[in-house]
Amino acid sequence: MISGTLWFSSIGSAMLRFSATGDAITFPDFANIILGNVVMLSLVASMILIMVGGYRNKRFFSIAISATVALSLSVIGLISGLLLPAEYAGIASRIANFSINGFVALLGLYLFTGKLDNDKSITI
Repeated sequence: MISGTLWFSSIGSAMLRFSATGDAITFPDFANIILGNVVMLSLVASMILIMVGGYRNKRFFSIAISATVALSLSVIGLISGLLLPAEYAGIASRIANFSINGFVALLGLYLFTGKLDNDKSITI
């Protein structure tokens, strides 16, 4: 679900750019706002599901902790982007994006090394 959300976000942001006029909200602007909210809600939902499942099953405890850290950094980045001046808001946005991408990379590493197989336990 997370990788699908990232794919959906990258396609949507490439196709639907904000208009440079700033006068009225055009369809691409409106669609970008709606899709951005849908992407964020699906990311939060998937991270919460991963956290709950990981904390319930002790085998995936390290994944649950990683999801908690990624979601926390993402929320901190989003809130900071709203509170910081416009010239620094991009840094906060990058923190939010890199935290989710880092978590996806960690999941990929777990899958690549076989640590999510049924017959092995995760030891990190």
